[in-house]
Amino acid sequence: PDSKVSDIDGQPYSTLLYGNGPGYSTPRTIPINTTTQNEDRNQVHGSAVPRQWATHGGEDVPVYALGPLATTLFTGTFDQSYIPHAIAYSACLGEHAQRCQGIDNYTACIVPEVSSVSAAGAPVVIASSVMADDGARTKSAAASSSSAMFSYTMCIVVALKFAVT
Repeated sequence: PDSKVSDIDGQPYSTLLYGNGPGYSTPRTIPINTTTQNEDRNQVHGSAVPRQWATHGGEDVPVYALGPLATTLFTGTFDQSYIPHAIAYSACLGEHAQRCQGIDNYTACIVPEVSSVSAAGAPVVIASSVMADDGARTKSAAASSSSAMFSYTMCIVVALKFAVT
């Protein structure tokens, strides 16, 4: 039950209600399901708990998302229990914290792996598209610090210097 009580009859109630089932009390009012020209625009519909104003009843709620993974994680219709898990995944929280750690995100100053088709000592250019790759692991939480961002910027400058020369 909610921590508050009904402002009409003083009884506790659950915020999310079922309109039918064994918990429904009798006698109950049966709403007239017809539309008339005299229908009031402020017509009151039947409810399971008497309250002066309605609370959230569990109806559909839109989710608006913008940024990396937004169109992947938050497109279409999904169950409400999915939302906190998707947020935790995209923010690397809880059980998903490991996803944002490691060298796959190119936040560490490392020598890139050169494939067998590249000539030894040849310049290596890493495309910016790999920065947006959301593989098993992405950017580290340490990348948000200024020192990590400085070292990352220095890696790019050094890599570009060798790629140009």
